Amino acid sequence: MFEKRNIYISTDCIKQREKGGDSAFAIPQDNIRLLSSPHFRLLQHKTQLIPYPYNYLLRNRLVHSLEVSHIAEGMARKVNATSVWSSLEPLDIDLIHAASYAHDIGHPPFGHAGERILDGLMKSAGGFESNAQTIRLLTQSEFKVSQRTLATVLKHKCAIPLVRGTEDGFIKGYYWDSTDIVEELFEHYGNHLPENPIVDIADDVANAIYDLRDLIHFYGKNEFLKRYTSFVTPTRVMEQLHSITHEHVESESEIAQILNDLENRVLRALLSMNPCLESAALEYACFSYIDALIITTNQDDPSTLQILLPRYLRLQIAVTSAIVKLCFLDDAINIQMEKDIRDAIERMFHGLYEGHVNVPLLGNAYLPLLEKAVDDKVRARAVCDILCCFTDVEVWHSTRKQQDPLVFCSYTY
Repeated sequence: MFEKRNIYISTDCIKQREKGGDSAFAIPQDNIRLLSSPHFRLLQHKTQLIPYPYNYLLRNRLVHSLEVSHIAEGMARKVNATSVWSSLEPLDIDLIHAASYAHDIGHPPFGHAGERILDGLMKSAGGFESNAQTIRLLTQSEFKVSQRTLATVLKHKCAIPLVRGTEDGFIKGYYWDSTDIVEELFEHYGNHLPENPIVDIADDVANAIYDLRDLIHFYGKNEFLKRYTSFVTPTRVMEQLHSITHEHVESESEIAQILNDLENRVLRALLSMNPCLESAALEYACFSYIDALIITTNQDDPSTLQILLPRYLRLQIAVTSAIVKLCFLDDAINIQMEKDIRDAIERMFHGLYEGHVNVPLLGNAYLPLLEKAVDDKVRARAVCDILCCFTDVEVWHSTRKQQDPLVFCSYTY
């Protein structure tokens, strides 16, 4: 019966894919593989901003990936509407979705906190970085995504040093063992994939829009206002911007104007705790970024596009990041959380390295890498692969058997 039906993705297409070629159906296939992958679904149990596993009003990595996909699609459609008049090739919406779904798939438990901790543990073994881990994962047999999707997901243009000093900070890049793959991507695509900056911009916009909402739902209206009025001033925000953005800030009055806009157009509605007003404010903020997108042709190469946000909105995103840092990341609550997370991640890493921790079903695929490791560096990389198959709560339960992860909810203000 099934043989008589037309199959949308042909077997010839699949065979070409397995040989490494990108067929006409490669990108739709990437979407199917990503959405059906347990690695993607695992993101619903990994921290986005706040490690608070039982507050379902807070975003997780999977929800964030869907937000990025939605915003990136809106931006891509605006670009396509513009580029039609310039006779340029339209952006691939399927590719936008595939890259959005995949862009955070390499994150470990506890998001960026877990990423920094693992990088510290891996300084003598090639480091750990979420985008580098994403590229590593997407080139394994389960995915083998098309080169075009891989090139759109790739964020960094240099390799992480194999060995770093103990005092060296966090370095973004790709792993040394991915060098051949990355160089092939550069050879085929260079820096000319316009979908790449679209996904990057959408990622920043999603955080700018939704991080404030998470803070309010974590602290509650009154506690958030207490922190906001105490910590967020133009002077303190301006101090934070030096480490967040390269944008030149004219004066504190410019920061004050941005804060005023955020308070009137977004924060007031979020603080109303009215779901309808909140939804309308978030939607307005989302479309304001999409509508403001600047699309021009590259002067050196008219066949390529330059896509960016206006300076004011780029600065607004940076100011939002500063608010998050002042109200949460530098707060005593988060500092204590990070200490507990560090202890849990380090225990899990050493337990896996020494073979004392039960591996989840998804991690079984990496056990041969661990068992056949020829040296300490290869073994440590296999441990990272397996650790990324754990959820936040699984790490916590495995390392703190006498404590429930509700400890994250018990900090007092």
